[in-house]
Amino acid sequence: MRERPGLAERRGASVQVLSLFRRGLGLGIVLFALAAGVPATAQDPAAGRALAEQWCASCHIVAPGAGSSDQVPSLQSIVQDRDRSEEWLRTWLSAPHESMPSLSLSRMEIADLVAYLESLRATE
Repeated sequence: MRERPGLAERRGASVQVLSLFRRGLGLGIVLFALAAGVPATAQDPAAGRALAEQWCASCHIVAPGAGSSDQVPSLQSIVQDRDRSEEWLRTWLSAPHESMPSLSLSRMEIADLVAYLESLRATE
């Protein structure tokens, strides 16, 4: 039995379109995974300290090993509480707080600040 003229060409074109779609979908998934992973892998404690000095130092003591006042805890004393995990710190930095300025930090800035705060925990 012979196929109608052009049927083989249409099937070949359909296979090519499907192949391109699969490649595009695969590329999209890879790019999404890479973009989603940036904050998790790009934590920079030095950048976090610079942010802490910019945004937190007017009230909190930023440097490790320094004391704390009665009214405002040092950043190191904040992380000394074992119930304050990295996830807790991320959530805390993401939400506005009474008596604190609204920081509106990016995910990258939060990741850097958390990395700096975790470095303070390591110096206890």
